[in-house]
Amino acid sequence: MRDRLNHLESVATTRYGAGKTSYQDVVKIRMRRERLVDQLATLSGMRTNQETALLSLFDLAPGSVVASPSIHTPRLDLPKLEPLYALALEKRQELRRLRARVGRMERMIEMGETMDQPPFTQNAALFTDEAILQVGSSAMKPSFGTTVAPARGKGVPANAWFGSRKAYLRETRRNLEACAGSLPMPRRARA
Repeated sequence: MRDRLNHLESVATTRYGAGKTSYQDVVKIRMRRERLVDQLATLSGMRTNQETALLSLFDLAPGSVVASPSIHTPRLDLPKLEPLYALALEKRQELRRLRARVGRMERMIEMGETMDQPPFTQNAALFTDEAILQVGSSAMKPSFGTTVAPARGKGVPANAWFGSRKAYLRETRRNLEACAGSLPMPRRARA
């Protein structure tokens, strides 16, 4: 359209020079051409804005080209199924969630056992490190307890809550066995 208006302007200028048309016709054609140039610049800017919006929508780099998709023929050969079984068992989301749950239960059981059972010790720090005479005729403190607290009668364990979490541990172990039993084993290649 711009080329046609340029040609029309040259024809109108020639006709104006020959006296066959008025100068208003030449001015009208120039105004339409300038309006068309402005519209083309606006359309170019709008296209750039649309391309930028598409690039940001698809999270592409700023220099990427927005164009028609390239046509390619799909592969017609199918992959072998045996390797896909192992890959499917490894990548399935519900199995990954179940494996994470099993791992979490194992850590909960380990933590519960360490909280429930007395810690391992080499008896290196059972007695206080005090420079006080505890034996002999000049002893300042008795070397062992001479009285028993009323809450701790004969045969009552030193830690009254020892084993209180056993029911929780039993239940968590059963849940762990149930979850671990429902995890499928990877399929082996058939001979």
